[in-house]
Amino acid sequence: MIKWLFEIIDTFGEPVELRINNKTKTSTSFGWFLTLLTIISLLAFAWFIGNDIINKEVPFSFEQKLITNNYPRLEINSTNFPFAISVTDFNNVPLNDDTFLKLNLH
Repeated sequence: MIKWLFEIIDTFGEPVELRINNKTKTSTSFGWFLTLLTIISLLAFAWFIGNDIINKEVPFSFEQKLITNNYPRLEINSTNFPFAISVTDFNNVPLNDDTFLKLNLH
């Protein structure tokens, strides 16, 4: 804590830098080549992705098949009326609390 406080208050401290020929940064032909290769690669990638998005040559599609069971037709009358109710929480776990819901059918 005290060392951190002295580092903040110190006005005579100088940052340590490595300098070559009075420069903090050096450039080489290999560095230029890698920079140019990176820029060309990014532009080519952006070109191909942009063309795909704009021209829609390879559209993205999603298909989902829902397989349902075919039950026989049920004729509803006063003696066979199927009715179900469920109260669940946010995780679809049934809430079995009589103080919360009570259903009487007569």
